This record gives sequence, C-alpha cells and structure tokens, in this order.
Amino acid sequence: MKTLRDDLHNWVAVSEKVHQTFITLLSIRQQAVLLGAEDYAPNLFRQAETALLKAADAHRRSKISSASQRAAAARKLYQQATLTAIRNNLLGEVRVKIQEAEDFQA
Repeated sequence: MKTLRDDLHNWVAVSEKVHQTFITLLSIRQQAVLLGAEDYAPNLFRQAETALLKAADAHRRSKISSASQRAAAARKLYQQATLTAIRNNLLGEVRVKIQEAEDFQA
C-alpha cells in the first residue's frame, strides 16, 4: 500500500510540474501572438505550434519526459519567433520612416 501511495504522490508531483510548464508555455505563446509572431515570423511560429501540439500529445499519452522536452523546444521556438517578430516589425517601421524622410527631402 505504501508503494502505491508513493507512486501516486510522485505521479501527482510530476503532473503538477508538467501542468505549470504548459501554463508558462501558453503564456509565452500568447506573448508571441500579441507581438505579431504569426505575421512577422510565420515559419518559426508554425514550428512552435507543431512542437506545442506534440508536447500536448506526449503529455496526453503520459510520456512526461517527452512532453517536457517538446515543451522546452516549443518554448524556445516561441521565444525565437517573438524576437524575430519584434526585429522584423521594427525594421519595417524604420524603412517606412526612412522613406518618409526621403520623400520629405525630395
């Protein structure tokens, strides 16, 4: 009985850790969406979405280690997509300002 209780306790602890991982991951995803990663870094964003789905599927199948690894990969991809979106968005704005300055001087 003690072994069963210990196993259940361990399973609950691991599940809580994975749950927190997914909450954090979804928060990072939301930030990427808000900063335009879908538009300014579509390839990275799609890769991140695929990694998230694979992580969720691994978790559903109780493959906790795989789920954690895939969630970490998704997190990294969402962060890369966010940074790329910020950079591409800023570069676009700079190009517009340069064009406006050139038009003003003409």
